[in-house]
Amino acid sequence: MIPSIKKLANEPASSVILLLMLVSLPHFKYIPLTSALIIIALLCWRVLVIFKKKFRPAKLLMFFFTLLLAAIVFQHAGSYSGITAGSHLLVVMSFLKLLESTSERDYRLLVILSIFIIATNFLFSQSFYTALYMCFCIFITLITLLSINQKSTQTSLTEKIKSSLKMMALSLPLMIIAFVFFPRINGQLWHTNSQTSHAKTGLSESMEPGQISQLVFSNELVFRARFNSALPENKQLYWRAMTLWDYDGKKWQQISSGESETQIHLLSPPHQYTVTVEANNNKWLYLLDLPVTLSQGFMINTDFTARLTQPARSLFQYSASSASDYYLSNQLDADIRQIALRLPGLNIKTAELARRWQQNSASTEDIIKKALNYFSQENFYYTLSPPRLTTVASTDQFLFESREGFCEHYASAFAVLMRAAGVPSRIVQGYLGGKFNPYNGIISVDQSMAHAWNEVWIAHKGWVRIDPTAAIAPERINKDINAALKDQPDLPLHLKIDFAALNKIRQFIDLIDNQWNQWILNYNDINQKKFLEKLSRQELTLADISQLFIKFMLGALILTVMFFYLTTKRQKTDPVTKAYQRFLLKAERAGLKKQKSEGPSDFNRRLQLRFPHLKKQITQIIDLYIELKFQKSSNASTAQRFIRAVQHLKIRKK
Repeated sequence: MIPSIKKLANEPASSVILLLMLVSLPHFKYIPLTSALIIIALLCWRVLVIFKKKFRPAKLLMFFFTLLLAAIVFQHAGSYSGITAGSHLLVVMSFLKLLESTSERDYRLLVILSIFIIATNFLFSQSFYTALYMCFCIFITLITLLSINQKSTQTSLTEKIKSSLKMMALSLPLMIIAFVFFPRINGQLWHTNSQTSHAKTGLSESMEPGQISQLVFSNELVFRARFNSALPENKQLYWRAMTLWDYDGKKWQQISSGESETQIHLLSPPHQYTVTVEANNNKWLYLLDLPVTLSQGFMINTDFTARLTQPARSLFQYSASSASDYYLSNQLDADIRQIALRLPGLNIKTAELARRWQQNSASTEDIIKKALNYFSQENFYYTLSPPRLTTVASTDQFLFESREGFCEHYASAFAVLMRAAGVPSRIVQGYLGGKFNPYNGIISVDQSMAHAWNEVWIAHKGWVRIDPTAAIAPERINKDINAALKDQPDLPLHLKIDFAALNKIRQFIDLIDNQWNQWILNYNDINQKKFLEKLSRQELTLADISQLFIKFMLGALILTVMFFYLTTKRQKTDPVTKAYQRFLLKAERAGLKKQKSEGPSDFNRRLQLRFPHLKKQITQIIDLYIELKFQKSSNASTAQRFIRAVQHLKIRKK
């Protein structure tokens, strides 16, 4: 081995450096580039100190670095409170502490800081893979502690690994009992500032050209859904999140429409399903097409959307039923009609085209048909990289010049055309489709499935869904986003890779992740109460659950201690050594104690001088002991003679 590498491996600081790097690695996703570069520089500096002690930083320099890193954290987060800022500060200051650490006390402190960093990782992600990685980090933490505490014993790496695994195994029953029985409390234990919470990618409260097309490059999971009956076709999987009414010529936004109560007439039984939404820091729910019922605690708005009162910072679940075959019999309120026809008057050519359609059409359906034919028969293209719309009359530019766009371009243009032709319209923003997993019968919806479509008001039918994307790229509606964009060179990598074997692996990973969500992350106060009541076959209060926790925890502690006691190898003293220790104790009580540096023969000479009348007996005992211990005699009769000689020795203090 190269001497420098060998020195690095034997240095106790090396294991601490490795541990701190491993536990902090997930945080590099959230901290700014400046902090990441400084951390790397501090690591390189600390490794240099291992070889050259003269490069240790002065105290004044450490003070300067502390102020600099504190300023960077504040500049990035705007404060020192909140999840992001607090975790950022903990990570950078831990690496700064690493630079000045030289003693075992410093290394133990860094191990403790590493445990805190492990805990902060769960503030950003509670996925199965995060938990698995953190378990590995805890395993490395135990090895690092053993390396620091057993430095003088030169314990092998294999023994440290075995000891660490044993400690983790012994703690497993306690962990399971704490998880199952520790009383869950509804709500958060602390409040975090939403401005400092980790922001998620996804739909926003408004829509403008190019916004949704950027989401195709993300395969981040949004939600999963399980249907109680047969899964609807892909063309029916329209998951609405919000409706957009107000248009300023470029951007569509939500408004408080104040619609009247809607009268829904079902033409077929609704779909029953359960949705599990990932933590996304947003307020809206995802509901299939036209929702009819929703779980208790949630309310369906008059525009068929639903919202949370607070941003979702943890996994949550709800059940709903939605109709795919229906009509609405109520009349459109005059104020709502005015909102649904409002235009800024910027797109003159678009308005002229729409008015011609209106004049030459006998019904609203005819106007819609002309608009869809216009998209399908003219040279329009469905693309991820449309040219930027630069003029104030952006719809005119899109319809008569560029003619290249993604779903939001077509939804926006269609809504403007309908309003200009006197047809009330709005935009619905959400997701289309889902990936079916045959292992568990669940569909997963990710960010790349983000979509925008339209709803127009037709007399005696109500709000009717119209998707102009179907006229340009029917594959997007009938199949999926991959089929619609398969020939485009800028297709994201996660959509390009489409192999049967790889898809099966993805589905299996998704299965594990979903089971983790359902069994672990969704184990809230309600589910805990249901599970324990099923287990005990009686109704339980919070006090009952607390008592169960204490009882099971005490029982597990007792069993763990017993298991540790029974399985730990205790060093047994052999009969010869025990007999020799009794011999030394007799001599000590008689007034002559053996010195630590004194061998059996030297001690024999001192004993003979002090007790000359016992010279023969003492010499026999010492000679037999030397024969058994140092000449490695395995004669059982010799050992018995030695033990009897010690027993028969009577030595008294003079």
